Amino acid sequence: MKTGRLLIAALLTTLFALVAGPAALSQAAPTPQYPPPTCPQLGVSTTTPFPGQQITVSGSAFEAAQKITVVMHSDAVVLAHVTADSAGSFSVKVSIPAGTSGSHTIAVEGDTSGCPVEPIQIRVQGHGVEAANSGGGLAFTGVDILAAVAIALALITAGVILARSGRHRRSGARRSSH
Repeated sequence: MKTGRLLIAALLTTLFALVAGPAALSQAAPTPQYPPPTCPQLGVSTTTPFPGQQITVSGSAFEAAQKITVVMHSDAVVLAHVTADSAGSFSVKVSIPAGTSGSHTIAVEGDTSGCPVEPIQIRVQGHGVEAANSGGGLAFTGVDILAAVAIALALITAGVILARSGRHRRSGARRSSH
């Protein structure tokens, strides 16, 4: 009985570590701030553009009439200068520079009132706008099924071991009582 409980405890600890990650085991929960700060947000119409393609970069929760520079990083390339509207929002069409490929970030520069604006990771595909019309492959959804399958197999194995050990104990108890 003690072995089964230890096995279950070990499996549950392992399952928690796999699902929550090592950081969850070592970090204390942060103290929530009320009201929560509203930091500026950035968005793009696609994260997989082609060289020469126009994409829309938009933002919200900036200060009214704030001057913003939209920049693509790896090598800093200014894509646009824009001013936020009275609600602190903006939307601008920018062109991905020709000859660009690989991973880059779209970021904004300007006074963001001490609140960081998270850049957006993009991956420039193919060799130009004509490649955008070629269809492309399937998008990666970000789901990693391997970890889920490993957890499921571990739980099934633990269940089988516990079921067999319970049967052996019960059959041993019946034989000794006869």
